[in-house]
Amino acid sequence: MKVENLWSFLVGAIVRQWWLIALTVVVAAGVGFFATSGAQTEFTGRATVVIDSAVVSKGSGIPEAEPLLKNLQSDRFFESAAAAAGMTPSELSSGSRVYTTGTPQDRLITEYTSPDQDLAEKTAAILAQAAVDEARAMGKVELDKQAAIVENTRAAIADLEQFKGSSEWERTDVVFKVWQLKKDLASGEAALTLAERAYVYDGNTKVSQTVTASRDRMSSAVAAAFAGLIAGLALALIRERRRMQAAGA
Repeated sequence: MKVENLWSFLVGAIVRQWWLIALTVVVAAGVGFFATSGAQTEFTGRATVVIDSAVVSKGSGIPEAEPLLKNLQSDRFFESAAAAAGMTPSELSSGSRVYTTGTPQDRLITEYTSPDQDLAEKTAAILAQAAVDEARAMGKVELDKQAAIVENTRAAIADLEQFKGSSEWERTDVVFKVWQLKKDLASGEAALTLAERAYVYDGNTKVSQTVTASRDRMSSAVAAAFAGLIAGLALALIRERRRMQAAGA
């Protein structure tokens, strides 16, 4: 068949059999749309850890957000948190997301997505508390150091207070020493509290809902419609060929 004749044959088939092509596309698209599973609703639990950026700084001994985030992506972290969440590490890691916001970074967000709303909320909270625990573990050396300073200062004050009621207690240098130690104690306790609260999770968790089915169904319908178009064209060509053969008989 010459090119001109082939082109004429194709155009004629489409013009005369357009209804068959259209019908095939519509039927295929409908099958693709309704064959796709129904709407799937997913919930994302979101918990926020507050970062004290004034305390979390280089040289403070308390981990900055970036190295903490690196640890929160490790297998060891997910293994530990998964035990508290009651799931496998792979299940936890596949549904979770951890990131920071702000400049400087003042929020650490933990998220977990699941079809189960309660599970999403509970797991996001578990991840947040696990992140705080990880930050404290990374800053343990500094926290222990500051705690030791506080305890030593308290012990020194207690030693001097044994002299209350005696002439030694009235000495100017002893009075000044006690005053200085109490001042140091207040400063040390404040520093320890700030260090311990460099990363704080107050238990609040928000849940958002996402429906993903309509997008999946539409994608399936488009793919099926394209397949239907190909099938419709093939059927149209076959019918047109038979029509021409019958006309020539």
